[in-house]
Amino acid sequence: MQNAPASTPISHDMHLAVVAERDTLRRELATLKAAFEKLQFDLQTLLRQRFGVRSESIDQLHLFGSDDVEFIEQTKEVPVAPPVKKAITRDRVVLPADLPVEREEIDVPASEKLAADGAPLVRIGEEISIKLGYRPAAFFKRELVRPKYADPRQPEMGVRIAPLPPQLLDGSLLDASLGAHLLVSKYGDHLPLYRLEQIYARGGIEIPRSTLCDWVIALTDRWLRPLVMAMKEHLLRQSVIHVDETPMPLQREKRVVKARQWTYSGREPKITLYEFTEDKQGEHVRSFLAGWQGYLQADAASNYDELYRQQPKILEVACWAHARRKFFDVAKAAEKNGQRVLAHEAVEYIGELFAIERAATDAGDDPEQRHARRQSQAPPILDKIRAWCDEKLGELLPKSPTAGAINYVLKNWGAFTRYLDDGRIAIDNNAAERALRPITLGRKNWLFAGSNRGGDACAIAMSLIATAKAHGHDPLAYLTDVLTRLPGSSSKDLDALRRCTETGQILKHWSTTRRPFPPVGKRACRERGAARRHDALSRSSPGRWACPSG
Repeated sequence: MQNAPASTPISHDMHLAVVAERDTLRRELATLKAAFEKLQFDLQTLLRQRFGVRSESIDQLHLFGSDDVEFIEQTKEVPVAPPVKKAITRDRVVLPADLPVEREEIDVPASEKLAADGAPLVRIGEEISIKLGYRPAAFFKRELVRPKYADPRQPEMGVRIAPLPPQLLDGSLLDASLGAHLLVSKYGDHLPLYRLEQIYARGGIEIPRSTLCDWVIALTDRWLRPLVMAMKEHLLRQSVIHVDETPMPLQREKRVVKARQWTYSGREPKITLYEFTEDKQGEHVRSFLAGWQGYLQADAASNYDELYRQQPKILEVACWAHARRKFFDVAKAAEKNGQRVLAHEAVEYIGELFAIERAATDAGDDPEQRHARRQSQAPPILDKIRAWCDEKLGELLPKSPTAGAINYVLKNWGAFTRYLDDGRIAIDNNAAERALRPITLGRKNWLFAGSNRGGDACAIAMSLIATAKAHGHDPLAYLTDVLTRLPGSSSKDLDALRRCTETGQILKHWSTTRRPFPPVGKRACRERGAARRHDALSRSSPGRWACPSG
């Protein structure tokens, strides 16, 4: 048996080369694994965006920068409990007591009204079945009749006739009621003008789309713009304002550019204003808020940075819902694989902060009480979140989504904790995000604004519609009232018209025939559902549609 050959000695340089190659392969393997997990995260997010509840924008898919972000997360093999399905409860429709009634009597034949011996049967009662009907809106001609007077004995004295009241558009058929319907249909119900053209044609009136467009521009630019400017002055007197923006496609020659619709929302009283701009540069916010000071609730976008530098009396307040969303996306993607990751802990910690806010809302706390509640309960939770972020950041790859979410919170920690300073400040910027939903719904139907004037018209009309809805008013009744009053009003009357938005003091003939628009929002829906159930039990309906702010 031959002896095995002795192993060939390896030089030091060759050993170093082998070790270096091994380390390179390990790094490449870790990179490939991270890229694979990142692709899994993107896939789950896309599937949720495409087929799940569309509460988030697809623009928020890549939340942490470039597409080559590494995705690696510490996981614990703890199965996630399946969600418990809540029982679906549906409220029975309760009709208003003052709803017009059309009675239709369905009687038996005359031969069946006789007894066996031929004697007539006696009517002892009736059984009533209720059905809810609908009659489509119809056009009508409103004639403005002005009698003429003259003295036949002195024809040289001329004819006396009452002057024609100021009109919206001289020489036009447009009435305030039709103008209000046009604006609410387009900007409240999101119907493009070509559909309204077809709807009006079915009613027997053919109005060219170009005429409808001219009416929209004239109503908003000539009559409603001064009222919106008066509302802006009142908004800038508030100490807390929410701001956000969303894309609004704008048609240019042979192309469409991405313009923006901004929203500015206040809560004391509720005012929602929109502003159309050709881009999302921060100069637009600086111009809108020039001279204002207070708490600005916004996301941590870079286009606000210069505002805070130039105007130090404007204090930044970050949105905890935005921070939670970053962790939630990672946690939701991990749940598809039955994993519990670090992002789940962050979502639970932030949920404790929101639980404090819900308790304050359910208790009906005023701003001072809410401030006291926050000061006593929120700081320990915030300290726990800060310590958790500092601890876990060192355990993650710098470019992982969870690390990106933690860096987002730590970088803006002062803005995230500023809501503790005043009970009037909200914990999130959801007020502005809710205000942008009508824009996102509308642009799916309008597709784009045809011009800058069209974008401005959208901002002006939606400012009045959103503010009227926020105060529980029917926007059609409100705009009809406003467009009726404006032609004969002076600049001094604008403040009175602005107060109409907040108090519901509209024309008497409208207030007696139109019910206020029900408030919106989850809490308002719960309150309306409870009120309806109470009415159904008590068989009475006084005050069911009463406006809480009017």
